[in-house]
Amino acid sequence: MPQSDSSDHSDNHETPDSCGFLSQFGKSEESTEWHSPAPAGYQRGMTKFVVVIGTVMSGLGKGIFASSLAKLIKDKGLSVAPIKMEGYLNIDSGTLNPYRHGEVFVLADGCETDMDLGTYERILGQDLTRKNFVTAGQIYTEVLERERRGGYLGRDVQMIPHVTGVVKMRLRELAMTGNNGKQVGHSVQRNGEGEAAGNIHARATCRYDVHHHERQNDVEGDREEALGDRQQ
Repeated sequence: MPQSDSSDHSDNHETPDSCGFLSQFGKSEESTEWHSPAPAGYQRGMTKFVVVIGTVMSGLGKGIFASSLAKLIKDKGLSVAPIKMEGYLNIDSGTLNPYRHGEVFVLADGCETDMDLGTYERILGQDLTRKNFVTAGQIYTEVLERERRGGYLGRDVQMIPHVTGVVKMRLRELAMTGNNGKQVGHSVQRNGEGEAAGNIHARATCRYDVHHHERQNDVEGDREEALGDRQQ
């Protein structure tokens, strides 16, 4: 009985690179349901996140308080990147009723935001971009468009970890670029919408970045100490 040639069998085996359209998903780093993405070069634990949360009521001073707090941090010689995260499903503030939400403030890159961004710019003396302004509408649009492209590998797309993963990615992207292209030391975030539960959860889990950074330093310190003892 003739034996099959193992070499011929291996040549016919399809690899992810030979599958065309599916190859882009085979290279995905989302091998598990744990999803906490970060841009290339992001150092976990280097950026501290300061969160200001209020109610659904406007005009209470949350924006002024957040920008004033950021100003105090900046005056200590630290780098700061403010961001406002809205809970409404609008993509930006351009279609909002100014009598209900206030006048629109247009950033230098054309992004239509609300007046809090103008307060941040004036108090901090920084030019902000669309990366400093996020709405729930932007987050959900990004998630749904990615799901339609098959970017989640057929998984059940849920608030946690996928929506919160996009929120954390936005925060970390701002942290990477908010200090003239360098990673900032502090990100002051302002959110006044009680319905933005995904934003709150995402920012709460960012605190583990600090613990990760501390553990990494401890491991490196123990390694150097062990090498020093070995050389002695």
